[in-house]
Amino acid sequence: MRKLKTSIHHRQRVKTYGAALLCAMALTAAYPLPTVAANSVASTTVEQQKKAKITGIVTDSNREPLIGVNITVVGSKGTIRAITDIDGMFTIMVPEGRQQLEFTYIGYKNQTIAVNGSKILDVQMDENANELTDVIVTGYTTQKKASIVGSIENIKPDELHYGTSRDLSNNLAGKLSGVIGIQRSGEPGYDSSSFWIRGINTFSGSNRPLVLVDGVERDLDNLDTSQIESFSVLKDASASAMYGVRGANGVIVITTKHGKIGPPQIKFHVEHSINQPTKLPEFLNAPDYMTLLNNLAQQDNQVQPFTQTQIDRTRSGYDPDLYPDVNWVDAITKDYAYTTRANVDVSGGSDFLRYSIVASYFRETGILEQDKSLPVDNSTNNQQFYLHSNLDMDVTKTTTLRVNIGGYLNRFRKQRCDTDGAFSNAFATLPFVYPTRYSDGSIPVISNRSNPWAEVTQGGYELNTASKIETLFAVEQKLDFITKGLKAKGVFSFDRWNKSGRGRSLNTARVYPATGRSWTRKATMRVTSCMTCSPPATSRWVASRTPNMEIAAYTSKPTLCTTAHLASTT
Repeated sequence: MRKLKTSIHHRQRVKTYGAALLCAMALTAAYPLPTVAANSVASTTVEQQKKAKITGIVTDSNREPLIGVNITVVGSKGTIRAITDIDGMFTIMVPEGRQQLEFTYIGYKNQTIAVNGSKILDVQMDENANELTDVIVTGYTTQKKASIVGSIENIKPDELHYGTSRDLSNNLAGKLSGVIGIQRSGEPGYDSSSFWIRGINTFSGSNRPLVLVDGVERDLDNLDTSQIESFSVLKDASASAMYGVRGANGVIVITTKHGKIGPPQIKFHVEHSINQPTKLPEFLNAPDYMTLLNNLAQQDNQVQPFTQTQIDRTRSGYDPDLYPDVNWVDAITKDYAYTTRANVDVSGGSDFLRYSIVASYFRETGILEQDKSLPVDNSTNNQQFYLHSNLDMDVTKTTTLRVNIGGYLNRFRKQRCDTDGAFSNAFATLPFVYPTRYSDGSIPVISNRSNPWAEVTQGGYELNTASKIETLFAVEQKLDFITKGLKAKGVFSFDRWNKSGRGRSLNTARVYPATGRSWTRKATMRVTSCMTCSPPATSRWVASRTPNMEIAAYTSKPTLCTTAHLASTT
């Protein structure tokens, strides 16, 4: 009786509101509003021309007011919207030129209403029967959406395809309410996200959500999106109570694809993406940095470390070996990285046997630079192959046998350097200390410092491989002779995992930075002594490299020989 009284009360409000609107319209027609001079209120007139006020009421098929219906102006990208109040009434300002309103409400079909100059709308929404009867996987069984009382959210597998990362955990944040995801690195192979469902509820042991794939706990990041048939998130205690304390942090229930009765169907999908860093830090170039250091020294009444000649030669590119200007961030990174994903899905079956086979391939590269002159390829390359098959067999009319076999093979190659350390060294190394390498191929370096380019490209590589075989055998027996709908299910699962790695290092000779050019004209000549010079030139001069350069490690430098002394050299 209480519910009936509430319904009658709302109907009376609707009728009263409708009568009031009709009276207002009649009074407006009988007594039109006086005209206001345009000159005095020009700005108000322009504003009224830009927007029109529209009011109305939204009810269901029984003419009951609907509370919380979203009304959006079509074409406004959701920026102009309104919500119905407790009586189902709304008011919205519609810009000039916008002639349609969209009405959305959970459990009801979306409606788009044309305004057509109307100021009052009476909208009636119809229930979406399909949405309320959708089947959702809830732990060990399935239920209709209308009968669920716990907080369970289902996401379509197609929405998980968007993204360039291999790890499925990177695609959850922003698509599911209550799911928090943090990605701490974008480096291939180490870019998986940490995620939580409605925060952290346990402070000992694992605080990650429980992930079940076909009823077996497995890793979410080693599952390809093309294998998923349903994806459900159990958020609160009422939904995950059957898992006990293990489900305290929420549960993700995933069901892989199964075959359906019908002829064989083949689906093929390929995508290729180009990745670029969102933003990299920018630093001063060498001549500006040198000028800045000179200005600081001048303010402190100290000797300026650089001459104007050095600055001008660095700026003009006079001799990149002796006057380098290196952007170390650009030197160790590429402009783009690439990602490729492909999968093929074959499914079908009969009344007795149904099958589904999904094969996938994923490849991604990194942005760290490589030296293509080396005989080995040490660039970042992450490849993964997936294969998953489901076989359902009706042994009898009441007995079903399911066999799931799948797995993956991962091959990950990267530079033998710490990526974070390489970027830190690139940030800290000055742009004028030495070039990435000299024109003769030698690589300069200073004690207790590094050459970021050489660290990335000349350090060798690491190759890691990982593989896993996942099996599941299940028997399901219907027990309708005891109670209709009763079933018994037994599951056996066995997984085998393997991982191996090896590394190769490259020993490249390093030299101290050069401070000047040698007098020697011939690249093959080695000066061992010159008694004509004062003091005599010694073997401290290295004349076997091209170009020949003085070595900064020697503190006492002999006087440069001239061409007249060549006859006396040995």
